[in-house]
Amino acid sequence: MKAICKSTYNEVRNNAQKGSLAALLFLGENVNLNKILIIIFICATILTGYKAYAQDTTSPIPFLITYPYDGTEITSTTFAWSASADDVGITGYELYINGELKASVDSSTLYVTLNESFSDGSYKLYVLTKDYSGNKTKTPEITVYANTIAPAIKIYIDNEEIPAGSSIRRMPLVTVAITDVTGIDKNSIKLAIDDKIVAASIQAQDSSSQHPSDCALSYKIETPLSAGTHTIKVEAADQFGSKNISVLGQLEAKEVVTLSGTPINYPNPFKPKHGQSTKIAYSLSNDASITIYIYDINGQMTKRMALSPGGETSPGTGSGGRQGYNEVIWDGKTDYGNIVGNGAYIYFVVSAEKIVGNGQLAVYD
Repeated sequence: MKAICKSTYNEVRNNAQKGSLAALLFLGENVNLNKILIIIFICATILTGYKAYAQDTTSPIPFLITYPYDGTEITSTTFAWSASADDVGITGYELYINGELKASVDSSTLYVTLNESFSDGSYKLYVLTKDYSGNKTKTPEITVYANTIAPAIKIYIDNEEIPAGSSIRRMPLVTVAITDVTGIDKNSIKLAIDDKIVAASIQAQDSSSQHPSDCALSYKIETPLSAGTHTIKVEAADQFGSKNISVLGQLEAKEVVTLSGTPINYPNPFKPKHGQSTKIAYSLSNDASITIYIYDINGQMTKRMALSPGGETSPGTGSGGRQGYNEVIWDGKTDYGNIVGNGAYIYFVVSAEKIVGNGQLAVYD
């Protein structure tokens, strides 16, 4: 239409300037002058607008997202914005979420409701508009959050994730891992032992963030727990107030021993058929009940020696359960009193049903 009007307008104008009657007869013999002038006026108006569009380089005026607010939680799937305007008019609005076009509406509509759900996490939003010349304006980008799940909490005792009812040392190290994709409120984190809140060290993966997605909590129990059962409770909330409480209960505090270094035995190899014995030596962190198990290379238990805290259980075995250095004597005989055959053997030092050390020895007669 623009091309036709432009051609018509130019031809009529040129003929009129020449004083030619063709200007009056251009659209037919029966067309009067008033009709010709009306057509010329319409064409001139369209061409003027066309020239305005072609020459327009001004973008629509700035506008803003009015719902939701930047940094807040998404509570509905409706998004709204203020109106923009332009001297030649705007074509409509487009909503983008994380860079993906989600909806398009006409220039008179200032909101959109999406028929979709949002999983927990952060989302970046902006709205874009453009005029009929193609000039674009978009709102400042905002970040909003979807939040349906409270922070995840994992409790570790001496760097192990253990179930309720487990045995623990009387002075264990308690560590906690807390995660939440929408951000953790560090001020909400509480660690309680037997319902008594303790001052724990909190470290965030992103220390500069007010609401980090990962936090680590650590607390070393310096005063030994009393013998019996204990409960550890951790509480944490995300930045929107969704709270989680994790409880690890029925933990039985026991005096769990540790070894300094690796057990050794000498002589190695030794000759029990010639009356020779070997000594298994190790150092304990504290007095504890110790059991030494000796197995042959086929996995058959050959010898079991039970040692009491602070002293010896069986005559001739030496002390084996006292704090500090210990030597346990093995004469190379089985639990039935038979001398073992030549070969390699493995021994385990066990306390409270936990292997705290092991070694190898050989018999060669």
